[in-house]
Amino acid sequence: MRNTIFSAKSLFGNNLQRLSLFIPVVIFCVIGVLAGCSERPNNSPKNDDGSAIKKSASGSPSFALAAPQGYTLNPNFLTALAGTKQIVIAGTDGTLLGLGSDTQKGVIAQPQGVSQQFYALAKNTAGDKWLASGDKGMLLSSRDGGQQWQVLASQTQDTLVSVTFNPALNHWAVLSNRGLVLLINDDFSEIKNATVPAAETQKIAYSNATQKLLVLTAQGKLLSSPDGNTWATDAALDKGSLNSVITTPQNTELILTSEGAILRRHKGSEWEPITLNEGAYLNGSIVDVKHNSVIIFTANGDVFTSFDEGENWQLTAQFGLYINQGLFIQKTALNVVVGAEGLLATSRDGGKTWLKNTTLTNTDIEGLAANDHQVIAYGKGGLLLQSTDAGVQWQVLQAAITPFVQDVIATRAKNTLVAIGSQGLLQQSTNGGRTWRSVNSDITKNDYLFHIIDDANSQSLIAAGPPGTIIQSTDNGANWLTRLRLDDPSVGYFHNVLNNNKGLLVAIAGPGINHYSSDGGKTWQACTMDAQKQLFHGSYNAAHDVFIAAGQEGLLQKSTDGIHWDIVDIQTTLNFQTTFSLDKRIFVAGQGGAIIYSDNGGVNWQQGVTPTSGNIQHIAATPAGTLIATGLKGLMLRSTDNGAHWQPIYSTIQGNLRELFVAANRQGLYVTSRNGEVLYSNDDGKQWITLPPITSSSIKGLTANPDTHEIVAFGERLSVFALPNEL
Repeated sequence: MRNTIFSAKSLFGNNLQRLSLFIPVVIFCVIGVLAGCSERPNNSPKNDDGSAIKKSASGSPSFALAAPQGYTLNPNFLTALAGTKQIVIAGTDGTLLGLGSDTQKGVIAQPQGVSQQFYALAKNTAGDKWLASGDKGMLLSSRDGGQQWQVLASQTQDTLVSVTFNPALNHWAVLSNRGLVLLINDDFSEIKNATVPAAETQKIAYSNATQKLLVLTAQGKLLSSPDGNTWATDAALDKGSLNSVITTPQNTELILTSEGAILRRHKGSEWEPITLNEGAYLNGSIVDVKHNSVIIFTANGDVFTSFDEGENWQLTAQFGLYINQGLFIQKTALNVVVGAEGLLATSRDGGKTWLKNTTLTNTDIEGLAANDHQVIAYGKGGLLLQSTDAGVQWQVLQAAITPFVQDVIATRAKNTLVAIGSQGLLQQSTNGGRTWRSVNSDITKNDYLFHIIDDANSQSLIAAGPPGTIIQSTDNGANWLTRLRLDDPSVGYFHNVLNNNKGLLVAIAGPGINHYSSDGGKTWQACTMDAQKQLFHGSYNAAHDVFIAAGQEGLLQKSTDGIHWDIVDIQTTLNFQTTFSLDKRIFVAGQGGAIIYSDNGGVNWQQGVTPTSGNIQHIAATPAGTLIATGLKGLMLRSTDNGAHWQPIYSTIQGNLRELFVAANRQGLYVTSRNGEVLYSNDDGKQWITLPPITSSSIKGLTANPDTHEIVAFGERLSVFALPNEL
């Protein structure tokens, strides 16, 4: 197609060449896929994913490319295990956090390339060997009490939901969600497969009372086995499921059900059903060996206590909140339960009476773990609470960050970054992104901040977003003033903030009306414009001194003063998603693979030749001037002639790709994805590899700390990783 000034018909005709964007290429890895992508012809060979591993193996994975060292700051912590020297907390994003007696410095032992979710931790009788299990067959072993970890080849992609140690046979038993049992010897050198006669399985445990392995199924059955190979039905429900099994010091066994009843058996007698609260989901339990009591709690926050080995029960508390876990602390003979919305309650008398602690957080607390040094409560968004007096008093060790992080910016102050996001998220880090704190502002959870800039003219940070909120900081993000509050997303759904480096600031809105400031961001006024359709993105071109914004159904507007906006009629109904400026050329791109550009300040437009009908969401330039376009479903294009023609970059990545990121004074290029991948190129975007993952959550973008060689990844999580020198 010739590059000519186009008419409405020629601009979005049907004569664009269409090529597939998803030709897979070679993957090389042991764990944490190391994928590649590059410019290839359409007959590129299919991906060779290799054959299945036939023998079990242990040891750290070996990568062809060294992985950047990184970790996630705010995973959802899901499980924990206490050792004599430290407590290990595990959860999403491949996170294993070790907290020793000096809890001010947590040691994250995340193996390279591991980003799966962990579900279970267990240790052997001596406590020197540990095992962790999780998504996609993930198995990690430790031979030093949870300090260093190695990957075990489990030979399965099942979710490994539960782990236990069988002291009678001195081996491990790992349960998948589909009835697979992995029997592993004590030193992790051999893995044997066994199966449970059930389609869906939930938990495996070892019973001291019977010296057997027990498995709970989703069909309401309790299965038992002396060795993990042969299984028999030990108990069954006509209705509901079995949730957990308790064994008291007197060898009384109790099974909790989803229908408000327990099954009780004492020293091998027949199972006896006892109803606590008909229809209630019995979620967990505590065995108090000091007061000889058993405590059971429900999903709706009720607590039942028994002092006679589970024969008789009394309702002792009603919290009205989901209780996730309970724990007996031997040192103080204290019982603790935790749950939704920061619930943390204690009992000193074996569960007769309960005291609900003053709220330390509104974030869900998932569980507890304790040793002689400390008690840790953990939860969503990286939440960590600590008690150093055996559960009597608590402090926030790490506050949760649960909202989506929309943007992160490095400020002028050394090692100081600011994060903004959904539900009023506004945080500052003064140590390069390793820890974050809330700052002084009057924004609320109704404010969604999407974009932040550092305005050189006013020497301030300015952030904006719906429902029409613009805030400003003049001290590198420590304190903020609200400069505009419309409280109506239909009139001020701000997407991004622009400046012309001459003192004019513009916030692009859609729906709503653009707003401008001519006094360094202190006051804002509505622009003059047609706002019947929505704008999605805008940019400023210094060469032509013009603002361009694009959006819904082919809407394209330009302004020479940032105040008065005029519609540019290009007669299309395709949605535009992004704008970009490079020297004298302005780009607009979006739906249907459309990329158009202007060399005269937005007066006339030409069409770039693209080989796709996909949705383009970002355009950016490399230091060499090459253009990279990214979009939905792994879409990536490259142009070396200033956007006139585009070539596809074929990738194994199927997730939505974010905007190109270039670290200052580095040659490497980075593109992140909605699925947590990080693509890397060191040849100006010709070929790309997928770095070993640091998170499995959505990454919206990257920000570099100019004072170090580290990058902060933001989105569903906040992660930090070092720029690899060898790349």
